[in-house]
Amino acid sequence: MRIIRWLVDSRMWVAIAAAAWSVESFVRCGVWVRWTLVAQVFFFTWIAYLFLTDDAIRKHRASALIALTGACATFQGLETLKIPALCAILVLFYRSHWLPQGLRKSALELRNIPVINNMIIGACWIVLCVLWPMQQAGIDFQSQLPNLAASYLWITALSMSEDLFVEPTPDATLAWLGKKTLRIVSVLLVCTAMGVGAATGEAGMSVWLSMIASLPLLVLMPGGKRTPTKSWLIDAMIVLRFPF
Repeated sequence: MRIIRWLVDSRMWVAIAAAAWSVESFVRCGVWVRWTLVAQVFFFTWIAYLFLTDDAIRKHRASALIALTGACATFQGLETLKIPALCAILVLFYRSHWLPQGLRKSALELRNIPVINNMIIGACWIVLCVLWPMQQAGIDFQSQLPNLAASYLWITALSMSEDLFVEPTPDATLAWLGKKTLRIVSVLLVCTAMGVGAATGEAGMSVWLSMIASLPLLVLMPGGKRTPTKSWLIDAMIVLRFPF
């Protein structure tokens, strides 16, 4: 239990999930896995999630230092950063806690726009874990459009499960839709993703496992207080994308 708590609180678990999905993207395209890029996805995700939480960097300075060092060590040149730069821009405007005190109240945070906030989270995951590996592997994006669409629907639905937890300020999507409707929408998104996969002959066992396992999670995940185990389970759905 202590290990799970540390993995979740330090944001390492979500970084592992991103790395696992990026490996699946390389394998799906039938190219060799660029492990240095997988490492960059891991470290960039780790940095992003530490940044998005007000006190995470202060509480986990060692993790932040390791993540920054790892990102620098695996750096592969500015030309490789065009796509992940899109994620960086979205992350910066998702929260405003990094702005000077006088600008925070007037800044529009993307996380406060219902449903759009989940769509942005989904877009960042797709860009970092799917589009970026495809770009570096020289794969035509159009050849993977069905997979991109299904994956986007699935990860957007999964992001909604995070909205069920009680927070000092209710999540924008939860406040707008309510728990019941939020669950229904997220389940419909996953079912649609599975329908796209079935129609296009999706053969990845890890892909099907992650989508199927997400359904009972979205239906049965209790709301209430956020716990390390709940957060660990949500990100475990992404870890399941690792090809086998």
